[in-house]
Amino acid sequence: MASLASESESESESCINIISVDGYSIDEIVQHIVDARRDRTESILSLHWPADAPGDLCGRIDKKLVKLDQIKIRRFEYDYQSGIAYIDIMTETSLHFQMLVGTSNYAELSLARFVATIPDDALRQRIVGEILNFGTASIEKKAKILKQGEFAFSSVKNKLPSLRKVCQYIKCGEGDIQAAIVLDVQYRKENRAKVALCVADGTAAGTWVRYFDTIYDEKLVEQPEGEVGLYLSDFIGPTNLPVSFCRPSAAETAAGIQRNPQVRLTYEQLRKIFLKARAIYQGRYEPRNGEEEEDNIYTIIQSAKREREQERERSKQELEQERERFKQELEQERERSKQELEQERGRSKQALEQERELKQRIAMLQAQVLQLQRQV
Repeated sequence: MASLASESESESESCINIISVDGYSIDEIVQHIVDARRDRTESILSLHWPADAPGDLCGRIDKKLVKLDQIKIRRFEYDYQSGIAYIDIMTETSLHFQMLVGTSNYAELSLARFVATIPDDALRQRIVGEILNFGTASIEKKAKILKQGEFAFSSVKNKLPSLRKVCQYIKCGEGDIQAAIVLDVQYRKENRAKVALCVADGTAAGTWVRYFDTIYDEKLVEQPEGEVGLYLSDFIGPTNLPVSFCRPSAAETAAGIQRNPQVRLTYEQLRKIFLKARAIYQGRYEPRNGEEEEDNIYTIIQSAKREREQERERSKQELEQERERFKQELEQERERSKQELEQERGRSKQALEQERELKQRIAMLQAQVLQLQRQV
């Protein structure tokens, strides 16, 4: 079981204040969150909490926020080593949301298009059944990690979402997370965007395949070109997958072994997603006339399924037509054989008649010869 995780980062996150609320009651923490949101004060709350029930803290706060008609906590993290819980209290901006939704849909569609091309029905159905986009959710590995992320594709049996501290997550994931993408949208400036990809390759903290490559910089005349290549094993792990669908290990890469990725997230498309997210966030986005809603993984899979059914129907029709043609040809051959047989019978009958007539003439001639002999 494994997953591909994605996370948005902001340049400003490193300088967001962390405010200790140790000693606060749950009601006091909730009131602090409400006040901070009203004043648009960005901060992260921290407090010591028992390691045996860190999830209970988030649930109790969310329950009270909902009663006050407030949005739930955006992100909750618990550090088992220090015993400190971290609460991201601000609501998610449309910039982050649109960037993540756009990238999630892009990865989902790219994956779906590849899966639809797999000729092996059993393998294709297995992959479709195992991969699921879980979206924002909680991740917990007992006594190791408890966090909330953005979106993730993973095995249905493994509900691990995305992670912000990528290396830590891959380390604590112990193989459950095969790859993590970081999207740096330079929040508040929005003049640059970067992408990074860290993969699990047997090392403790993973390996950076892409390390904050620039996908957009408004100062550049020509924007960077490139892609983030993903393998099917990045989504569901390498177990029971054909080797061609698995990311080469560090040892294989060192030995010169290369494989083509199944999903390619191009910088050009990621740039379009970022620019659209930025335009929406800044209130400048205007949908193009006739802009159609993008497909999703289900419509692509269904479309591929319909195409296969249509192909089967065409094959069935062609088979029926071939059977009909064979039947007609067989009937025609039978008719020709029957006619030839009748003609042969007619010829045989005529030959027999001619033979009888000949025998009769011979008999008459013999009788005439005998009569002449008697007269002589």
